[in-house]
Amino acid sequence: MNNDRGYVLHKSRQSAEAALSNLLTRAPELPYALGARSGQRVGTAVVVGAGPSLADTVRYLPQLIEDGATVFTVNTALPLVAQHCEPDVVIAREIVDVSQHMRHRAWLRVLDLGAHPRVWEAAMREGPCAWFIPGADQYFALSYAVGARPLFGGQAALTSAVALAEEWGAARIVLLGADLATADDGRSYADGSAFSGQRATIGADGMAENGGEGFAVKQAAHAAAGIKGWPEREITTVVERWGGGSLRTTTQWIDQIGWLANFAARHPDIQCIDATGAGARKPMWIEQRVERAHGAGQTMAMPMTKLDPEALRSRARVHLAGQVELIDTLAANVSTPGGSPLAIPGLFAGVDFVELMAARDVTTSCEGPGTTMEKIAAVYGEHGAFVEAARRVAEMLG
Repeated sequence: MNNDRGYVLHKSRQSAEAALSNLLTRAPELPYALGARSGQRVGTAVVVGAGPSLADTVRYLPQLIEDGATVFTVNTALPLVAQHCEPDVVIAREIVDVSQHMRHRAWLRVLDLGAHPRVWEAAMREGPCAWFIPGADQYFALSYAVGARPLFGGQAALTSAVALAEEWGAARIVLLGADLATADDGRSYADGSAFSGQRATIGADGMAENGGEGFAVKQAAHAAAGIKGWPEREITTVVERWGGGSLRTTTQWIDQIGWLANFAARHPDIQCIDATGAGARKPMWIEQRVERAHGAGQTMAMPMTKLDPEALRSRARVHLAGQVELIDTLAANVSTPGGSPLAIPGLFAGVDFVELMAARDVTTSCEGPGTTMEKIAAVYGEHGAFVEAARRVAEMLG
């Protein structure tokens, strides 16, 4: 399970339901985004984030494309990017309904299995799509069961785009709009991007106060999905600035900065260039102005896999039905006098989707009032959180 408490309490159930819905209905008809690896690295991938600096650098994308670069963009940057060019790939991972982001031109839309079903539907209406299983604990068993290699792209669309570029054999990856920090004037996103108008003011206490039109749009999307909104106040920390010096950034970006640094360290065979020109420095990445970041001439490939639809559905159903059956068996043991749940620390190991569906209720039950036996019943019993989650999975299987 993902050990992020916020994810467990506010997104786990929605994520599970979205992934199951997409897996059983939409994904089987689409190519899988990861294909056979090539031994040779060629071409330049330009990975575009929606940071404030993108408003100043987006105009360089047409020239980079003409030079042979393949452009990957995150969904929040797509409304701005599409005004200047047709990107090759847009990556969407949002669990909230941001389907309006997909109504802009792009050659291919690559979707996280757990993205909101309406995002999938909007993307499929607009044009070619592919999908991937994220490399997270709750998906490993499923990935093995259906025979699809997961994408280890961290928790963000930006880092997933970098990971996909590596999978597709890029010899060079160039970052644009990857500020991973608020601009000095308070802008959190580029003007013209999906959440433009969001601003953050960092006070003397080091706390960032979020607000503005873009922030209101983001909060409304979370509320509509039944997910807790973004915090109005965030802790900031000091990091190195692109080009020298230091700045404050909110802690939400620290994981991505670390992920990018680790990626560059693990891939000396890829030239990693940060042409953002602003925001936070990414250790191990070469800082270079976008004017100098020309394409490498040879266009990179996009190797994908066409999975057999019926085989995918069948394997997914067998995998999920097995989880439901295991829960029924174990719950019966727990509720039977003489059962010994406390002697089985990993009682429900191997029931990834049921666990994801039940995570919030399990957490709140264990942390709430009551005796140990009452909590065991609330979690593992005949009408406990795991059993109810298993019933929901069974309903979705039909």
